[in-house]
Amino acid sequence: MYVVDDKNAIVLSEICVISILSEGLGMNTTALFVELIVIGTGAAIWLILLLVSIFGYTWVSWKETTALVALIPVLSLVYVLGIVVDYLVFLLYGKWDKRLRRYKFPNNEEYENARIYVYTYATSNIINRLEYDRSRIRIVRAWSINFCFLAISTLIFVWVRLSLMRLNLRLGIFIFSVLAFGIGIASTLYVWRTLSLGYYSQIAQANVFLKNEGIGKSSDVK
Repeated sequence: MYVVDDKNAIVLSEICVISILSEGLGMNTTALFVELIVIGTGAAIWLILLLVSIFGYTWVSWKETTALVALIPVLSLVYVLGIVVDYLVFLLYGKWDKRLRRYKFPNNEEYENARIYVYTYATSNIINRLEYDRSRIRIVRAWSINFCFLAISTLIFVWVRLSLMRLNLRLGIFIFSVLAFGIGIASTLYVWRTLSLGYYSQIAQANVFLKNEGIGKSSDVK
């Protein structure tokens, strides 16, 4: 007998919801593209800082890099980075997300059934709102990691590439970076937790409402 574990069950649920959205409402591919660009931009910045810290920046031709022709491959790279970071962060936050989900759903199966039910029978306004919240959840979740790596890469860059700078200035940049990126990490984690709890609460409420109204029952189908 084939057993579906929690991770596979979530993936199957995502596939079902994507199918519903693409067939019933039409997926907003532009919004998804922008979302991944926003995530990938942060990853590209800290990755560039790390590369410059290791190899220096004399080899970089800034005029060619910022040219209009170069924007297409750069944008493509940022898009791919967004996909990679989004997936890795999804895996990293899986257990924590499951704990938040249990406030409204005792197990994954009940959540997946409720989510598919809501996305199948709810109005487009409700689904659009849910997807908007879901998009914000993915962005702040990914940026909590981006802020972390931005802090690390910035500190490495300051101590490696700005070694000739006066010590007190480097310490000032160090302290400011730690505080600024620390606030970024804390704020994105707080927003992610708040939005996730709100999302699961909306799914639970919509599921109860639709069932109480008898929407989607076999008796309603003529």
